[in-house]
Amino acid sequence: MNITRTLILIAFMLIAVGVQSLLVAAAPSTLPATAGVPFDIEAWLAKKEPAYMAPIVLSADGKWLAIMMTGVVTEGSADAVALPKEGTAFKTVSEDLAGSEVWIVERATGKVTRPFQNFAGSFCPAWSPTENKLSLAVQDSPVRYSRVATWSPGDASPHVFADARFRSSIGFAAPTWTPDGKRIVFPLVQMPATKTPRLVHTVVNGAGEKKSPDVVISDETLAVLDVAKSGIKSFKGLGPYEYTHVWGFRISPDGKKVAFLASVPALQKGIDVNWVRLTTVDLESGAVAALGEPQMEGWGLSYSWSPDGKHIAWQAAPGADVAPDSPEKLLIATLGEGASVREVVVPKSALGGHLHKVDESPLAPPVWAEDSGSFWLVDKCGLLHVAADGSMLPDVALPDDMGGADWLENAMPTFAPVHAHVLPASGDLYIRRKKEIECVNLKAASPTIKSISATAGDERAIDWKSATVFTLKHTANRGCDIMQTNLQDGTTSRLTVLSAGLPKFEYGQTKTLSWKSADGACKGTLLLPIGWKDGDKPPVVMDVYGGDKGKGGKKPDGMSEECLIINPHLLALHGYAVFKPDMPQTPEEPLASLVRSADAAADALRASGFVDADCIAVVGQSYGGYTALCAATGSKKFKAAIVANGIYDLPRADTDDSMLSGWVEGGQGLMNATVWEKTQRYIDNSPLYALNKLDCPLLVLQGDADDISKNQGPPLLASLRRLGKQAEYIVGADMDHVPISWSVEAQRELIPRVLAFLDKNLKTKP
Repeated sequence: MNITRTLILIAFMLIAVGVQSLLVAAAPSTLPATAGVPFDIEAWLAKKEPAYMAPIVLSADGKWLAIMMTGVVTEGSADAVALPKEGTAFKTVSEDLAGSEVWIVERATGKVTRPFQNFAGSFCPAWSPTENKLSLAVQDSPVRYSRVATWSPGDASPHVFADARFRSSIGFAAPTWTPDGKRIVFPLVQMPATKTPRLVHTVVNGAGEKKSPDVVISDETLAVLDVAKSGIKSFKGLGPYEYTHVWGFRISPDGKKVAFLASVPALQKGIDVNWVRLTTVDLESGAVAALGEPQMEGWGLSYSWSPDGKHIAWQAAPGADVAPDSPEKLLIATLGEGASVREVVVPKSALGGHLHKVDESPLAPPVWAEDSGSFWLVDKCGLLHVAADGSMLPDVALPDDMGGADWLENAMPTFAPVHAHVLPASGDLYIRRKKEIECVNLKAASPTIKSISATAGDERAIDWKSATVFTLKHTANRGCDIMQTNLQDGTTSRLTVLSAGLPKFEYGQTKTLSWKSADGACKGTLLLPIGWKDGDKPPVVMDVYGGDKGKGGKKPDGMSEECLIINPHLLALHGYAVFKPDMPQTPEEPLASLVRSADAAADALRASGFVDADCIAVVGQSYGGYTALCAATGSKKFKAAIVANGIYDLPRADTDDSMLSGWVEGGQGLMNATVWEKTQRYIDNSPLYALNKLDCPLLVLQGDADDISKNQGPPLLASLRRLGKQAEYIVGADMDHVPISWSVEAQRELIPRVLAFLDKNLKTKP
């Protein structure tokens, strides 16, 4: 590896007083311990944990489990020197998956093996539905796209299909087996043209907008791999329905067609890159049909095929001409000659007539009857029953005190082979609730409901033959357990522990705080330092994200997913309390309401008596970076602030070329107008224009490969310099959107600098 690649962070020589530069020398990997607990950054960077969103997949015979473990990418790992570079470590694979590794567990013995350690990364495991053959993605180098590969227990290494190149993305675009186990459907990456034009001429609003000469960009197209013949057939362009990204797809029950969500080009006002259109393609003929209007549905799996392959039912977000906060629609497409789409009007008498869920999970896909004549939808109140012609059938009520619900099998994006979502012969449907699992028998004369005292998180797999559900249980000192629960009697036992060769860590305790703000009742979870005892008053790192709800009641192991700048348990080891509060926000006053929420959360910390409320740092990443800078410029309750890869200047976001205009105008930016229509609203809600009110030291983290925010960091830096504010600015070269996913080389230098910034500004005894 070229030595310059290991110098991850670019140095900026800044003239402004207090604005520091960035990372060129190696920083120490071990810092002082707190409460006698070893503090080893290298151990943290070597840690692997089960991936977010259903990483467990079960083999066809139920004898093997594949688990996807995530870690931090090492840019020099398994580098294929003789192979050409295809991109940066965070462009060739989704940042969420960089550094992942697939582990194999033998169910009979609980033995864990790691056959893919020699690869830079391995992800997206899926067992063939007909045999014990695993498909997955492997990377020979972090700067090359992943390739589809297959592996069987006993193989020394996987068989890699060199031309089956794709960019892995959690759940949305994982390679998927056809029902016969002979082919794998996946999104093929088209390599960009390497020729760079000397002169680019753009004509705007003339005889059609165009660029001359044309510049070919990398895109994705749906493809199918014949495993035995290694042949790849792709469907580039799909007729008149051009697209640049493939979201979640489902294969028809007969394996002949694929339905998927194709990104719709942003040709209309208010449409950004998340707008999609449900599309089908015939794997043999290539015939294409686009179903319905564009939808703002990013999850991509809230639809299902009928068993006979003649219908697709789905819950869709609003169309392009509807306000984004409108309720979802229930749609049915009937395929064949002249495919038709009908909207189902859900009467208010049917379980309240709503389709919304109470949590943030994707909407559950419909489950069809065996005869394809009707389907069921699960909601927090019960089961809606709908005929294939769109008429409503009698529904089934569920207990209303259990919170939201979805099918136990999988509503979350998953790497497992996608099931047909058909009512089993037994008539039993298993529903995941917040506190238990409910079994509803829909073939009984009167539907019966049986509750099972077991929980199943998002990371789960089910063996229907033995009625066993496998889940993950995080433990502080042991790693992560694979638990198995019998759905018949509710008994639970441990299958194995995923901790072989991994460092063990102690977690601090958590407490739930409750308070009221001007914008509603709030809760938050407070993680206390290791060894905390009554009377201790540690400083606090308050991690914020605008609009957050339901952040109270987190267990210690659940806090790892809450902070995306630095692991909260690492902060707890270093003597800090970490607070994750609700942050209610109003569309009328986006910035002002966030300041009120931050003030109320700080007051709740003071009232708790658990911490030093005079020593709080407010931090946030992405929209949390926006939130944290709003709080730091609008409140006097914080002694320091850290922002990472945020949007700080809304006018710039609405006018640059990063596709953020849809986000600002009709999405999370909450402007509900263009910058030309409501200029003052944009300025009033941009923390960049309130920097003159910033009184506390500010640390800014910026990944220069982050297409979302890379145009926001430099103007913030220039403004801090002009105003003479006390600040530090850290740039990660070739780093993307989430600092906690940055490379080992970058984090090895970044973590000590973040801790040093906090120590300098919050600790009386650094």
